[in-house]
Amino acid sequence: MDGLKPDWREAKERMVDWWAGKRVDRVVASLVARRNGCGPHRPRGTLLERRTDSATGLANFEDWLGRTYFGAEGFPTYQPKIGPVQMAAFLGAELVFRDETVWQSSLGLTWDDTHRITFDRNNKWWVKWCELRRTGSERARGRFLVADGEGEGAIADVMVNLFGHEETLVAMVQRPDTVRELRDRMLVWVKEMMDESCRIVAPYQEGDIDWIHIWAPGTMKVFQCDACVMLSPQVFNDLFLDEIRQECSYVDYSFYHLDGTGEIRHLDALLAIEELDGIQWTPEPTVPSNPAHFADVWKRVQDAGKKLMFFIRPEQVRPVLESVGRDAVFLSVSCGDEAEAREVLRELERIGT
Repeated sequence: MDGLKPDWREAKERMVDWWAGKRVDRVVASLVARRNGCGPHRPRGTLLERRTDSATGLANFEDWLGRTYFGAEGFPTYQPKIGPVQMAAFLGAELVFRDETVWQSSLGLTWDDTHRITFDRNNKWWVKWCELRRTGSERARGRFLVADGEGEGAIADVMVNLFGHEETLVAMVQRPDTVRELRDRMLVWVKEMMDESCRIVAPYQEGDIDWIHIWAPGTMKVFQCDACVMLSPQVFNDLFLDEIRQECSYVDYSFYHLDGTGEIRHLDALLAIEELDGIQWTPEPTVPSNPAHFADVWKRVQDAGKKLMFFIRPEQVRPVLESVGRDAVFLSVSCGDEAEAREVLRELERIGT
């Protein structure tokens, strides 16, 4: 990794201390931007080729890699991804690659057919996913990291993709025992999938990284339940809160992807999960993008002893840190180029701890 990120050892040590709750010399952050003097990366191949052909995906990644500056705690990271909420594809949903979007087709089953849902290790998308992670890891050999790409978990979201939104929501209310039975079987498969994914990359890299690109010294995963915006706290707590707790227990480090203000009503229940380390926030387009607008919410997270992660713009760095504080916060700052990223790093150094 020395050629791509000469300060990676320093960044790694800072992240080890951050995860351990120790004071570090400045706020940790990912500052990934186009290198000075480099033009933009222009991906080659169709969407299907970019997502499923290892040679095409890695060639595109290598081109992007050579054009990219990795500042602060931003690590060179290859993230294979065949589609959204990929576990549904591993359980039989078909993927449709159209223009620049990947769609999933439902199985055409009803909630009377849950016994027909199973995890077959010969499933073509599971085999493809393992191949992408394996070829990426073999190419990397410590030169860059290989991230997960929403490969496992998100059971409620998977159910919605398999059976449809309306049908699944009705089942959650009218057939909770059926939902629990399928959820429990799926949790076993989540563990199997996560263990296999980790085994593939472990010989080639130190630590782990997920789609939010926070490096951790052990296994790390971001969990989610986007469907919970449609659920009452009672239904969410009854059917999916313990799922998330169990998933967090499967790894050494974990974050929850809080997707929009509609999920805030479930925040206190999530914060009660001892195994959960942090909250990552993604606002919907209709609310202010600056996390400082929700400082009272983030105080609840910090009072619970959890970490915070935000995707922000350079001009939001100081306002966010002034309103939220600097302890246990990770910032991913969207910078236009290397010069801007370096200026953000200097700003973080001026702010300190």
